[in-house]
Amino acid sequence: MIVAGVGARTPLGLTSTQTGFLGRAGMVSLQEAPLPDGAGQAFTMGLVSVVPRELRGTARLEALTGPALEELFSELGQRLSGSRLRLHLLADEPLGAFSVDVASLEFALRQQASALHGSNVAVEVHATGTGGGAAILATIQERLQQGVCDAVLFGGAHTDVDPCRIEALTASDRIFSPDNRDGLVPGEGAAFVLLTLPATARALGLPVRAVIQAFSPGFETARPDNDHPAFEAKGLTVAVRRAMTSANAQSGWLMNDLNTELFRLYEYQAVLARSQDLLCPPQVMEAPAQRLGDQGHVVEAAPGVGP
Repeated sequence: MIVAGVGARTPLGLTSTQTGFLGRAGMVSLQEAPLPDGAGQAFTMGLVSVVPRELRGTARLEALTGPALEELFSELGQRLSGSRLRLHLLADEPLGAFSVDVASLEFALRQQASALHGSNVAVEVHATGTGGGAAILATIQERLQQGVCDAVLFGGAHTDVDPCRIEALTASDRIFSPDNRDGLVPGEGAAFVLLTLPATARALGLPVRAVIQAFSPGFETARPDNDHPAFEAKGLTVAVRRAMTSANAQSGWLMNDLNTELFRLYEYQAVLARSQDLLCPPQVMEAPAQRLGDQGHVVEAAPGVGP
C-alpha cells in the first residue's frame, strides 16, 4: 500500500506540515492542562490550544478529527472525485469510567468526510487504542485488494482532556510529575493518511508520499495495570522482527510512540538489543510523544495488543 495524503492536528501544529517541521526542529509543546487531576492538582499536558478548553472527551475528538480531514482533502479533493472511499479511525479504548461515544463520533466523521468528498463515505470507529492498528491495516489491505473501495482514510484520534480519563490515570498513579517520574505526560491529537494501491494512485493521479512495505501485530502481557516483566517483550519483539524481515531492509531511523512510563522504555530496550542485526547506523531513535504529550496506547486487554 502507499500513503497518498496526510492531515493532522496536534499540540505542535495545526497541520501535518507544521507538525512535521516543528517536530524535526525539536520543539516541545507542553502546558498546564485545562482541568485538574483526580486529586485536584494541576498537571502538564500536550494541548491543542485552538480547541475550546471547555470541550471534553468525544466532543473534543470531533474537534480534532475535523480539521485533520479538511487538510487532507484540501490537497487531494479534486483527484478523489468519483472514487469510492472508506474511513477507519482508531480511538481510545475504555479506561475506568471513560469510554468514547463511538456512535456519535462515527456520525460526525460520516457527515464531515461525505461533505468533503461529495458522496457517501462509509465510516468505522474502532475503540481499541492505537495498538489495534495492525489488525485494521490488514482489513484495509484486504478490502483494497478485493476492490471493495478505491482508497481508505486511516486515522487515529486521542485526547486525555476528560475528567473520567484523568481520574483513572490519577488513581493508577500514571500521570508524570516531579514526584512521579514513572508516568506519562497526557496529550491529544488526530491524524489521517490516505491509503491506496499503486495502480489506483496512478489512475487517480495521486502522489506517493510514502510506501508501507510491511506491518505486523504483536501481543504483550505486560501492561500498566500488572507486574508482568516488561523486559520479556515477546509481542513487540515478534512484531518488529517480522515486519522488518518482511520488508527485507535495515533501518537506521526509528520513530516510536514511547511516552515516559518506564515499563514501555524497558520493553523497547529489550527489542533494540534483540534486533541489532536489522538496524544500521546512525540508529537514531525518536519518541515524539515525549515532547508533545502521550498519543494514546492500549491499557486494558487480555493479553494486551502491542504496537
